[in-house]
Amino acid sequence: MASRILVLAALLALLAAPAMAGPGAAAATPTLTPWIVYGTPTPLPSAASARVLGNKFRPLSGESALLQYSLALPGHLSIRIYSRQGTLVKSFELNAGGGDGEERWDGRDERGATVGAGIYAVAFQGVGLNKVAKVVVIK
Repeated sequence: MASRILVLAALLALLAAPAMAGPGAAAATPTLTPWIVYGTPTPLPSAASARVLGNKFRPLSGESALLQYSLALPGHLSIRIYSRQGTLVKSFELNAGGGDGEERWDGRDERGATVGAGIYAVAFQGVGLNKVAKVVVIK
């Protein structure tokens, strides 16, 4: 704590130096040099990402789409699948830990019925993650 106070005092003195030079003296532009903060550094989280593997699949043949995600920090993750008309078809609400994870979508809606052939949007929303991917269901 004492070293931080000394660094702060030195920084304030450096910034105040031109004002203390007195009348008629050339005002020097202060130069700031980097300083070190002591303690254990907290690593910066890596970027969050998401993707769909098997984005063309046949649910009637037992195929599914793999919804993969990687979160920098733990938190709530919402994966929602929408039809082209914007209707919510299926949602996965997860309390995900930081790191990699995945969910499988078997081509069924919330009631368990197989969805029709077409293009669907997969929206990933979570801590540091906001991505939309598409998936094609083939009959």
